[in-house]
Amino acid sequence: SLVGRQGAGQGFAELQDGFAARLGAEGTEACLHAVLPGLMEGVGAAAFHGLIRTAYALDAGHAGELAAGLSYWTQRHLPLPAPEPVVPPQRDPAPWLQALNAEIVVRIEGGLIFERMREAARQVGFERHANALEIDAGTLQRLAEFAAGRYAATRDFTVLHLVTSAHAMRLLLPRLPDDAARRAALRAYARAYAA
Repeated sequence: SLVGRQGAGQGFAELQDGFAARLGAEGTEACLHAVLPGLMEGVGAAAFHGLIRTAYALDAGHAGELAAGLSYWTQRHLPLPAPEPVVPPQRDPAPWLQALNAEIVVRIEGGLIFERMREAARQVGFERHANALEIDAGTLQRLAEFAAGRYAATRDFTVLHLVTSAHAMRLLLPRLPDDAARRAALRAYARAYAA
């Protein structure tokens, strides 16, 4: 598998060639079923750009860009810690994020979005709340609506990544092999969204 081998010294062109060959040999659906669960563990890669690029390539039916998106996501894979929550579960993203934010002691400034996400995930408050969002059939819709509302209110460029990533998740979730993989993907997405 090419996923998870970004530390093995592979360059982007080699990864892209590998994914192009795999997509050609296995077909798009079989390849995505195999690689998406692992990639979803690091869904926040490059501030969701791996996810977004992959989803939009799939939507456009562009095999070359799909191989490039998967390669980029693989190279920039950003798994975040997945501790057990120590607070009651929340269904609504607003109080979940408000409670998480209230416990972040160190404000993270500067750097690239993914660097700030990684730093946020190291905070004790993040660990306490990151997995406290309930995952169900409406989770992605609630996250998308919250992101759209925040973006409309703030026009914040970072929040825009949440809007486009929610759309990308909507496009890719059906390509995961089963309900368990979709739930795990939504759980990982929620953590990255919170970060």
